[in-house]
Formats: sequence, C-alpha cells, structure tokens
Amino acid sequence: MKIIDVKPRVAQILTSKKRTWSKKLWIGLLSVVLLSGVGTTVSFFTDLEFSPGNIFAAVLLDFDLEGTPWLPASDAADLDPGDEISRNVDVVDDDSTEFSYKVKPEMTGGDAPFCGALNVRANLEGSEVYSGNLLAFESSPVQFGSAGDNWTFSVTVPSAFGSSTCVFDFVFQAWQSTPFIFPGGFWDVERIGNVISTQEVCREFEIRSRGYWKNHEEDWILPQTVGVILISTPEEAEDMLNAHADMTDKLERELLALKFNASSTPGIASSLVPDEDIIISELIAEADALLIADFPDPDPVPNQQLKDMKDRVEKVNNAKKVSPCENPPPPDDDCDDEDDEDDRDHHGHEGYGGSTSLTAGGGGDHGDGDDDHDGDSCRCENRLRVTRVEAGGTVMIMTGDACAEAEVENVVNTSVTEISGGGEGNVIVENNNNAVVENEINVEANTGGNSAESLESPPAPEAPPDEPSPVD
Repeated sequence: MKIIDVKPRVAQILTSKKRTWSKKLWIGLLSVVLLSGVGTTVSFFTDLEFSPGNIFAAVLLDFDLEGTPWLPASDAADLDPGDEISRNVDVVDDDSTEFSYKVKPEMTGGDAPFCGALNVRANLEGSEVYSGNLLAFESSPVQFGSAGDNWTFSVTVPSAFGSSTCVFDFVFQAWQSTPFIFPGGFWDVERIGNVISTQEVCREFEIRSRGYWKNHEEDWILPQTVGVILISTPEEAEDMLNAHADMTDKLERELLALKFNASSTPGIASSLVPDEDIIISELIAEADALLIADFPDPDPVPNQQLKDMKDRVEKVNNAKKVSPCENPPPPDDDCDDEDDEDDRDHHGHEGYGGSTSLTAGGGGDHGDGDDDHDGDSCRCENRLRVTRVEAGGTVMIMTGDACAEAEVENVVNTSVTEISGGGEGNVIVENNNNAVVENEINVEANTGGNSAESLESPPAPEAPPDEPSPVD
C-alpha cells in the first residue's frame, strides 16, 4: 500500500492566496492616489510677452447728397407733354474710406400710372449714362471720385395726364470698395426726395391750316409718311401740299398738313378730334389706312369715302385750337366785331346790280405775315370784308377773319387813250377805254364761322359813249 503525501499542495495553495491579496492591496492604494488628484491643474511651463503702441479702430464710410430744386419750378408742379425739368445732385464725401455706389429711383407715393409713364435722362459729370423709363433706371456701380460726383437728372412725360402726382426718392447705396458686394463690409444709404405733378387743367393747342403749311417751309418736320408715300424732301412736300388732281390728292395734302401739326406741337396728337370721340392720332391712323387701301390700281375706295375722310382731316386742320379735354373752354371770338350777333352772314338785298369786292388786311398768324407765336387769345389780325357796290351805295355782305390766303390772277386789256390838242391851250381828251379784268381768285379763309353766297349779278346798263370834253 502506497501512502501519498498532500502537504506540499496545501502549502502551495496558501501561498497563492497570499499573493492575490497583496495585488488587491496595491491596486486599492493606487486608486486612492489617482482619485485624490482629480480637479487639480498643474502648469509646469509659462511665458508672458508685452507689445506696446497697438491701436484698434473702425474705419468711417459716410457721404452726403446736395441737390438743387427741379427747374423750371412751374413745370415741376404741372408737367405737360413736351416739358422737361432738371435737377442736379452732388455726391459729397465726408472724410470716408474709399467706396463705390449705385443710384436708382424708388417710388414712395403718388399715382403709379403717372410715375410709370415718366422718363428720365441721367448724366454723370456731363456724360449720359441712362435714358429711358424712370422706375426702370438703376446705374452700374460707380467708384466715387476724389473731388465728388455730379449727377443731372432730366424728367419728361410722353403723354397728357389728369391731375396726378409722383413722389419718389433717388436712392444712393454705397459700400466700401473691398469687399465690393453690398451690404458686405461698411456701407451707407442716402436718399433725396422728389415730387412731380401735373394738374387737371384743360389746355388748348394751336393747330394750323394747310394754307399755313404751304407758306412756312421752315416749320416742316421731315420725313413724313402719308399712306404709302414717303415724303423726305421739301420738293416732295410742296408737291403734295399743292396737289388737287383727284380726291386722293386732296386727302393726302390735308393729312400731310395734319402730320406737320402733330409733329411740331406736342399735345396735338393726343387731343380730341372736334365733335368726335377719338383723338387726333387715331384719326391720322384711319386716314393712313384708307390711303393704303386706296393704293392699288384701279382705286378700290369709293370717292365719297375719300371725301368724307378728307373733310374730317381738313376740319381738324382748320379748327385753330384743339384740346385733350372732353369739355374744352369756349372758343375765342375769332377776331370778329364785338357786335357779332348783329352781323348776319347774309343780308337780304333784292337788287344785286353792281360789283362785289373782297379785301383783306395785312398778314396775320394764319396768313402770309409774321408768325409771332405770342400766345395771344386771338391771332387773326387781318380783316376780311366782302362788299357790293350798288346804286344806293356800298352794302356789307360778309365780314370775318382775314386768316386767309388769296391767290389772285388778273388779266387787264385796256386800249390806248388818245389825247389831242393845240393852239391856244385847249386840249381835247377822247377816251376810248374798254377794260376787261379777268380774275381767278382762290381763297382759303377761316372766317370765324361766317360765310357768303356767290350770287350772279344782273347785267349793268350800258354806259353812254364818251363825249369829248374840253380841258382848260
């Protein structure tokens, strides 16, 4: 039987347990040390440097606007087609850093249709940078000049408006040159206000007859297109104004005169056609369309239709004044006498034997004289008188304005007067004169509404033969 010794094994187990407890003890002590160091900062290396004389400051970006009033001031308060008002705006630096800017208008009040119709011409230092609709204007970026910048703005309105107002600002947005994207970096905005108005006033525009345009070539505005015909030279215009071969010619010459009126006086094209519900520019378009339709050969437009259109156009040319208002002021007195109501157009005379004379005074605004354009309410300085010489004296048939153009061609055939005498101072004069005057008179007259009939006179009794008469 073998006896096994177990003591060494037991001793080994006991030794292993002692080592395990020793490790645990050391781990515990280390944990206590580590935990006791939490929350404590320890710096082992330090340094400190000092740099004197440093200044930190913000730069300045600031500018001002200095503007003049709109001139002429009366037009700024009542802007009409053809008027132009202007003002200057200076951009002034206020010890600022270098900057760029742009300018644009901004409507702040008033009537949008009126504001939207305004046009502006913008000049920078005398050079045009924009011309067009006011509210569509926005300048390109401008680098501010060292001596300041000068802007000039000129505003017009293309058509007539009623009582309207436009309130707007010119807005100048500035930013420092770097960065250059507004509003990056330092920036500034300045505004300058504007008020432009038009009044509800019934205005009248003077309009001139074809007779005026025939004799005032210096006022023609060429080229003009009449139907399909381009009138580009004075010779062509003169030919058309004097043409009268057929009704087409007569319509063309009146239409050319009306186009001269519309192009020479802003406001006429947008004025009403007398006694019609359309404006003159629409009548011009109708007349052009009729002439275009009449162009093929043979003429497809009836003669009466051409005449009706000619009469409408001619009526406008002879109206003296037109207006865009529905109820224009009463017409002027047309230079008639103060007793207009007593001057009948026709006088009831039973006998018509005798002669008729037509006389006119000197030139007036609508005649062949000087055109003073002085704005007088009545510009007809001539007098037109038609009289008849009868046995009882001279009687008046018609009076009216001498806004007339008369072309008279006279042919006079007169025999030679024979004179004989002698001797002792007695002279016998034998008259054998037969004078025949052939008059061809073409008169274009605006007589203030007066008119006269052409009446045939009975033949005058034959005069007795001339008797020789002694002359002492």
